[in-house]
Amino acid sequence: MSNPSDSQITDTKPTIPQKNIAIIRPRQVFVKKPLAMLRQYEPLEGLPAYLWPECSSDNRWPPVLYHGIPVPTSHIIDHWLNNMLPEMDRTTLNEAELKSLEEPPVPDNYFLPVISDLENTLTDAVGWRIRLLPVHGLPGDRYGRVARLRDNYYSHRIPDIVVQKLQEALGTQSPPMWYLTTGVHAQWDSFPGPNTRPRVSRKKTGKSSVN
Repeated sequence: MSNPSDSQITDTKPTIPQKNIAIIRPRQVFVKKPLAMLRQYEPLEGLPAYLWPECSSDNRWPPVLYHGIPVPTSHIIDHWLNNMLPEMDRTTLNEAELKSLEEPPVPDNYFLPVISDLENTLTDAVGWRIRLLPVHGLPGDRYGRVARLRDNYYSHRIPDIVVQKLQEALGTQSPPMWYLTTGVHAQWDSFPGPNTRPRVSRKKTGKSSVN
């Protein structure tokens, strides 16, 4: 786990705008917030100090937040239709089955393979390990996924060229923002215990130039 640099921290006080009540630290350990509250999360340009685990002075563990760029729904569908569907063996499918495959959205049973293949495609194009992960903070988006560059537990310096290449590959000018993960780690204190630290084997790579 890398220590966040000054440029990564936007506020040294343990406060957050009321509209982002989803990530306010509960007074008691292991208190869980309802899903409806987590879904109200709004993306941040930078993280307050208390959302960086290494800045914690009381062994409380913040939720996991991803720094990344939203993946347009159209990009996922296009990858399915133009890159994966043409490679499928469709000789055993009838006309109705073929039609269902060729119309958006991506069929449920093919969705995860499409995401995995698109991750590999983006990783090759950008030269940086890209994961497409579900998040809170994209209301109304069919798939609600961001192309993750890093998170608040594994913080790396991200070269500007990596951000530019990812934007080009996704066909968007959206800047990287911080998004709240879904699932159990969207909650405070979701690691094994408030007095334990997750084991991390990654090496520090320097200060980040991106908030």
